[in-house]
Amino acid sequence: MSFNSENIIEEYIVKETDTLVDIASKLDLPILELRLINGLYNNDIYVGQRLKVYPKKTYIVKPNDSLFSIGKKFGVAEDKLKHINNIDEGKLYEGKRLVISDPIVKYTVKQHDDIEKIAQTFKILVEELIEYNGINDYQIFTGQELYIKMPSTVNNPSFFHVLVNKSFTLPQYYVPEKLTVPNVSFPFEYFHEKKLMREDGARALECLFKKANEDGIDLYALSGYRSYSRQKFIFESGVKEEGFEITNRLSAKPGNSEHQTGLAMDVTCPQIKYSLDQSFENTKEGHWIKENAHKFGFILRYLKGKEHITGYQYEPWHIRYVGKETAISIKNLGLTFEEYLGIE
Repeated sequence: MSFNSENIIEEYIVKETDTLVDIASKLDLPILELRLINGLYNNDIYVGQRLKVYPKKTYIVKPNDSLFSIGKKFGVAEDKLKHINNIDEGKLYEGKRLVISDPIVKYTVKQHDDIEKIAQTFKILVEELIEYNGINDYQIFTGQELYIKMPSTVNNPSFFHVLVNKSFTLPQYYVPEKLTVPNVSFPFEYFHEKKLMREDGARALECLFKKANEDGIDLYALSGYRSYSRQKFIFESGVKEEGFEITNRLSAKPGNSEHQTGLAMDVTCPQIKYSLDQSFENTKEGHWIKENAHKFGFILRYLKGKEHITGYQYEPWHIRYVGKETAISIKNLGLTFEEYLGIE
């Protein structure tokens, strides 16, 4: 296994004649990726500014390697490897250097280390560390080299178009400002944090529900804002019940959930007993959401057939507020949010 760097983060200091476009080209990074991880609203930068760069890692293809086996080794989708390396079918060969997009750090186990301590240090799950390194029975030894995949931490989590997924993580203590309860129907009366949304998203949701009601659509909001700690509890409970692999496909790890942004809401209806189920797409409420959500600034975040891009199963109930102009563009183009932003 060969890596071009063992650092988690590198820095680039902006020079006098630099533009963000030039820097992105020089470092072979998508310009939107540079903006997202540095919290930039536009391409404006200044001389001396320190930009965070998550360095690309490389891997030398070995005999009997396939894109599938390499992707599994690094936790990167096969299609993503093809895309970032411009690989056509049958073009993989021994000795080829592949770019692995996710930041990876190599850690050497020290005396008195245990797997829980290492996982806590790098703020990852024990189960993820075990699966990624093929560890058996929690056993590690002094001098052992562990490879740890580090998601990119979002620098400006309140950014309107912030991308949150398995590669872009919100800070643990981030709580959106101006959280409020939208004036829409919920299937429960008591207060719970999941009734909350960011104010801009809440107002848009009210408009969406008002129109749905006028159209005879029996829509209910079920789950909006979700704190880091609550997501941690939900994910860890899922791992205990279903195992890491299944839970990681169906649920987000703490910090990787859009619900923490306050811009997402799960919606449901009485026909499916107020549950969150893929059968929602076959209800009149699910059909209405699919055809109308974009008119109010919402997108269906996890599309059918795009699981390899979003990292999650199809969720016809999960809508994300991105604003009308962006939502209409995404709907008309038939893209995921990742594809729209140019980050896959």
